[in-house]
Amino acid sequence: MREYFTGEALSRGANFATNWRRGGRKAIALMIATAILSLYATANSATPKLNSKTSIGTITINGVVLINGSRVVSGQTLFSGSNIRIGPKSESGLDLGNLTRLKLEAETSLTLESSDLGLSASLDNGTMRALVPGGIRSGITTADASITTDASQPAVFSVLADSCSTTLSVQTGRVEVRFGNKVRSVASGESFSTGGAPLPLGPQQDLSNGKKVGLVLGIGGVIAILLIALTREDAVVDGSFGGSVVNPSPR
Repeated sequence: MREYFTGEALSRGANFATNWRRGGRKAIALMIATAILSLYATANSATPKLNSKTSIGTITINGVVLINGSRVVSGQTLFSGSNIRIGPKSESGLDLGNLTRLKLEAETSLTLESSDLGLSASLDNGTMRALVPGGIRSGITTADASITTDASQPAVFSVLADSCSTTLSVQTGRVEVRFGNKVRSVASGESFSTGGAPLPLGPQQDLSNGKKVGLVLGIGGVIAILLIALTREDAVVDGSFGGSVVNPSPR
């Protein structure tokens, strides 16, 4: 009997240990699987937030327009940070959520960011026409200039940019242009081009002196020619009379 109970106790102990080990392994495996699934779900939920961009308006097109290298269609949503390229013989209109409206003409490249109270754009080349309502401050950069509007009043203007110069024409409002270390305020009905900016004083003074010297030499040459002609005419007249000139004696 003692041996029976002892053997049964040992058997039960062994089974309990075996079952406990099995159960512990299952519990550990379940915990590991749960942790992995939790990390996977967290990564999936975080990924869209990292890659998401803010919608800032819609785009309409006529022709071929690319956004970030992909062709788009009219009515497509426009996102902040988009690079927009207009193909030849094409154009595009942008209607932004802050009521700003932009028109991009053929062969224009623009990178655009926008918010409820502001507009920021980088115009690499081409022509952009803008209607900016009051309360919105816009800033546009080109290869050689920075253009900003006054948020206290609406502005309607156009910008033509290339790698060498920027031309600004203002129809409504007042727009400020910064180029180099200079600032120019362009009012309604005015135009300004950085390509037509005054040259530095030194080269202008040298060029002016050169023109003055050339003018003096030209005048001197004309005077010399006139003197030579008059001298020759006097010689011919004197020779034709065959004698010296006699001054009549006073009476």
